[in-house]
Amino acid sequence: MPTKDDHFSVERQRQAVQSVNFSVELVAPCKIGSGILKLSPSEQSSLIDLFQAEFTKLTFFIPASGSGSRMFEKVFSVQTGSSENELNWVQNWMNKLPEMAVFRSFPLEIQDGLRSNSISVHAFVDWLINDQHLRIQTLPKGLLPFHVYPDGVKNAFQEHVLQGIAGFQCQVDFHFTIQSVFEQEILESIQHACPGETVKLSFSEQLESTNSVEFDEGFQLMHDDEGKLLTRPSGHGVLITNLDVLESELICIKNIDNIQHGDRKAASIEQWQILSGLLLDFRKRTKLLLDQFNRKEWNKLVEDFQLSFTPEDLLDLPENEIRNLLNRPYRVCGMVKNEGQPGGGPFWVKKNGIASKQIVEKAQIEPSKDQLAILEESTHFNPVMLAICPYDLNGEKFDLHDFVDYDQFFVVNKTQQGKSIRYVERPGLWNGSMAKWNTVFVEIPSEAFSPVKTVTDLLNEAHQPISG
Repeated sequence: MPTKDDHFSVERQRQAVQSVNFSVELVAPCKIGSGILKLSPSEQSSLIDLFQAEFTKLTFFIPASGSGSRMFEKVFSVQTGSSENELNWVQNWMNKLPEMAVFRSFPLEIQDGLRSNSISVHAFVDWLINDQHLRIQTLPKGLLPFHVYPDGVKNAFQEHVLQGIAGFQCQVDFHFTIQSVFEQEILESIQHACPGETVKLSFSEQLESTNSVEFDEGFQLMHDDEGKLLTRPSGHGVLITNLDVLESELICIKNIDNIQHGDRKAASIEQWQILSGLLLDFRKRTKLLLDQFNRKEWNKLVEDFQLSFTPEDLLDLPENEIRNLLNRPYRVCGMVKNEGQPGGGPFWVKKNGIASKQIVEKAQIEPSKDQLAILEESTHFNPVMLAICPYDLNGEKFDLHDFVDYDQFFVVNKTQQGKSIRYVERPGLWNGSMAKWNTVFVEIPSEAFSPVKTVTDLLNEAHQPISG
């Protein structure tokens, strides 16, 4: 049986880039009543009470190495030629810039030019790209100004920490995955926002040992001019290694850009308590079942948490198989109604004849007629709001690498300096890297989800102060 290190070996990667790219077979979208729970107000209230009574510590795990420049791609595109509609879009954004936090970082002459509409689109974009103070081209997204306050602005790192320490009565720790070159700047930024507070922070970087190697058209390894092996980061999925080192029985995972203005944090804080309470409820009921094995309780667990696409598939399992199924890491994943957001969603997926609940990205799906038809039926979207427990029911830590589906990967083909290259990219942390976890999906309100994919998203209500 391969070890976790074997899955990153050169030969395993060579086999992967020579294979067929698609490894996910959709059976059906998860919907309310078929894979996704919808909680009543009284159920939500009970779960909040359970969270507040039982949990003394939670850790937020927040991937945060992404570049802020991606927010400005549509803006920067005017330098390479844009249509009239695209130029108008940028001009409209410039007109609204005085309302945004980033505007406060501009020099006065740029602010005056924007207010008076005396600076052209091309001149402004050229300044924005080349400005050495704002550093939009190089800073991680989490360090860019997000929200306006009476006393200044706050970035996403600051907002995550402020929301965490203000919103929960228990101890709250924070772990960010970052580019290490920015660690000191991030640390100082958080300390500036939280004077007098003792904030428990830790950082890690995506390990170079998890990089993918590059192959040429003949599937031979590629090297630079000095003979050094060419590698590149192999995707979000390898962050399972960073997650695996955390020692916390409750870890809440969210993206760096999914953060609300401090005036509007209540909905998000409430949902984290509900997700965490549901996780605890799921584990408590599972432990009771395993301590005093009762098949009626097993049947109820399967039905109440919608653990199976066809419940009959699980209800008649032998006791030893039930115990093996439940001896895995646990996750509760919030899902919002699909309103056209890009990204992954919840699906029933079949592998080796067995259906399970998975979060699947569009790029993982074979573009055949029947698979695309299932994709079109999807009702919910993955906002990346997960409450997880990496410990077994006896308090022993799992090795999370044991629950990765290493068959889930993309083969990326690119041209680099005139040469065709290919390499393996692993899907998101919550996709293939959590494929063998015990999973519950639950609907959450869209108010708790406020991502920032483009600069204009910061004009949405969730990122604005409450006036008056």
